Amino acid sequence: MPAVIGAVEPDRLPDAIGEIQLLPRRGVFDVRSRDDRRTLSETRQRDRARLKGPTRVAECARHWERDRRGPDRLLRGSERVAAEQWRDAAPRHAPPPDAAALDLMHASCQAESAPVPGQADGRAAAWDVAAGVASAVAGMS
Repeated sequence: MPAVIGAVEPDRLPDAIGEIQLLPRRGVFDVRSRDDRRTLSETRQRDRARLKGPTRVAECARHWERDRRGPDRLLRGSERVAAEQWRDAAPRHAPPPDAAALDLMHASCQAESAPVPGQADGRAAAWDVAAGVASAVAGMS
């Protein structure tokens, strides 16, 4: 988690730093301040995964954008689930994910739930199997 130790214009920060929340939200972190040190310690201990989530998702979104939103960069399986859990568990005061991260999560979800060409929809296939079994059983009696 980046700590602001000197006055800086937000638009002059590198993307890797500017896209995640700074501590403190306003002003400058003062290492001599017991309150600032306590806030930093509590924030780091409270939820390490929550602190890493925006960085990980933003990094994936940057790679996806750089590769012209190619399907090879979509989130899959547990990585997609983790990103969605991070998004859904955000505290009310937390900044929302940026547009690229939201687009990546949405595209990843759509791609994972899309039917595979040449394969039947899972529910339709299950009904076909059930109908075949029922027909075979009926023919045996």
